[in-house]
Amino acid sequence: MQRLAGRGVSSSVAVLDGSKVLLGSGAKHHLSGQPNIVYEARGVDSAGEDGEDGPRRLRLEVADGQLLPDMPLRYTYPFARVDGAPDGSRPVAGATKTRQVRAFRADKGGAEDGGGSGADLVLEVNAAQTCNVYYRPEAGGPATKVLQLPGSEGYVIEEEQEGGGRGRRRQVVARAGDAVVSPGGTAVHVVLANYRGRTTVYSFGREHLSGQGGGREEEDRLAEGAHAIY
Repeated sequence: MQRLAGRGVSSSVAVLDGSKVLLGSGAKHHLSGQPNIVYEARGVDSAGEDGEDGPRRLRLEVADGQLLPDMPLRYTYPFARVDGAPDGSRPVAGATKTRQVRAFRADKGGAEDGGGSGADLVLEVNAAQTCNVYYRPEAGGPATKVLQLPGSEGYVIEEEQEGGGRGRRRQVVARAGDAVVSPGGTAVHVVLANYRGRTTVYSFGREHLSGQGGGREEEDRLAEGAHAIY
């Protein structure tokens, strides 16, 4: 047993590259965000009962390669209460309110794209923040592009009372997600389950999984080549 991330509000775990663990943290839309840190299994020498070297144990330690090059490696503590309104701006490393992390692999395509070689991707489901897909072209390396799912930060519904007048506000936020890759990797379909709202499906083509970028630019928010089904 090993204590890990004692001050993180951790809610999800994903296995990366076969020997690493990505810990998703943050979770609460009304609290300050936290980093999603990658840990890797490393062998540690142990002493036997007779004082001689015993079997090597595996221990999770902070990995050299993180999801983003500038990822902070300390959890925010103490927590700060913040505005929980939906925020569609670009993800800020170390300040995401992550409900779930999900690793999956997408085939780049045919011979013209490297003979069917694949790329590792991470779906990051955030509460009241844009949900993101991180493109990692090399195992162990950081993401070179962040694709934002437009509208995934959620929205607020103003409910009316019977007879008129202002009713209560209902905020819709993402809670969980999954990804399905089409045969041959020509398309990726991301399914987001929303709290107090309908499930949303985003679809985008293989051409979005390449190049540099990340941010609020139209092409990086999948405005073209993606659609949501409500």
